[in-house]
Amino acid sequence: MSRDKRQERIDSRMRNVIEGSFGVEKRKYSLNRIMGKLMSTSESSIALIILVTNLEKRLRDVFIYLLNRYALIFKWRLGINLQSV
Repeated sequence: MSRDKRQERIDSRMRNVIEGSFGVEKRKYSLNRIMGKLMSTSESSIALIILVTNLEKRLRDVFIYLLNRYALIFKWRLGINLQSV
């Protein structure tokens, strides 16, 4: 496979990830319904949607981390063998 085709495949994979995240933002956060009359208003709306998306992901990661820590402490206090779980 030539070097150009390999680079095209890599670029295509990256685009798919980015376009997929825009698809989620369109469905979940109504990114496709932005109706700001001014360009700056529309840009502000898009920036806020992306900010909320990033904050939600971070919050989810923190919640999962804390849940895992709590589960480990709970198992330790009950004396459950952690190797068997």
